[in-house]
Formats: sequence, C-alpha cells, structure tokens
Amino acid sequence: VKAQVLLSRRSISPGVIDGVDGENFRKAVAQFRRQEKLSESEELDEVAWRGLGGDTVQDVVVEYKLSDKDTDYDFADDIPRDYAKQAKMKRLSYTSPQEMLGERFHMSERLLMELNPGQAFTEAGSGIYIVSGGRSLQKGLAKRIDAVKSTGMVVVYGEGDTILASYPATIGSKNTPSLSGQYKVTR
Repeated sequence: VKAQVLLSRRSISPGVIDGVDGENFRKAVAQFRRQEKLSESEELDEVAWRGLGGDTVQDVVVEYKLSDKDTDYDFADDIPRDYAKQAKMKRLSYTSPQEMLGERFHMSERLLMELNPGQAFTEAGSGIYIVSGGRSLQKGLAKRIDAVKSTGMVVVYGEGDTILASYPATIGSKNTPSLSGQYKVTR
C-alpha cells in the first residue's frame, strides 16, 4: 500500500491503490525506475524504495471525518450493465458509501473495508482511515504524450524527455483497435 501511495504521489499511477502486487503496480515501478534513471526492472528493490522515500514517509494512511454530504448522498440501488439502460437514467450514482469513498480516495473498496473493520460509513463526524495519495505534480510543461500499446501505459514527457506522469490504460483491443501514428494536440 505504501509503495502504491508513494508512486501515485509522483503522478505514476499504479492503478487503484489496493495493496496487491499486480500488473499495474509493476508497470508503475518500472516507470518510476525509468523516471529516476535506475536500471530497467519491474522490481521494487532497496534503491527504488529509498528513491520513493519509503523509509521516511509516514503519512500514507490518515484519518478522514465523514461529512454530512458524504452520509446524505443518494445512492443508486443498482446500475444496469446495459449502456442503453444507463443512458436513460437521470444520473449514474454510486451504489454504496464504500464505492464512493474508494473512488474519491483512489483505493479499492476491499482496502477501505480492511482499514475500517465494522464501519458502516453512515455517521457524519465519524473518523475513517483512508490512503493519502495526494499528488505533488512534477514540475514542467508537457511536451509529448505517448500511448504505448506494448506496455499499456500513457506517458507524459516534459523537457528533455523527463517523465512527468504515467498511467495504465487500455489501448485498443482486437475488436476495437486503436489508431497508430503521431497526432498533434491543438487544444
């Protein structure tokens, strides 16, 4: 969890923060290593861990007080899988407090529940534990954005090919292939 939060703070998304050593986490570690000009690998070794601040950062899990707005939210009973039915709905609401809070704090519902056993998330003013993944954006302007099919990553580069941010992405499929080539973003 700590490594995922620290990567997220660097704008290198490991996907949803869930504490699982999965494909998106490994892609993020590899991207961090590229950003820091470390050896090519998906492994979070001691050098990468220190580079992330793993031994020094302590504010990874913090307390959050549920607000009236959080507890008064009008949750949907169900969201249909059929897009045509979804289009007819007034809005696509969250279906539970766990879904809403997990999405807000970029963490899995399972991790939210593990950090808050027995919590119903329905009482305003009650404290819950969440991951503190607030990003500190890398300095610099984006000069290029690459959608890399082979790695399933979108990478934002700044001056001198410095990696400013990266995110896992589904980039096409057999049924709906993505275009290849170079494109200029004008707006």
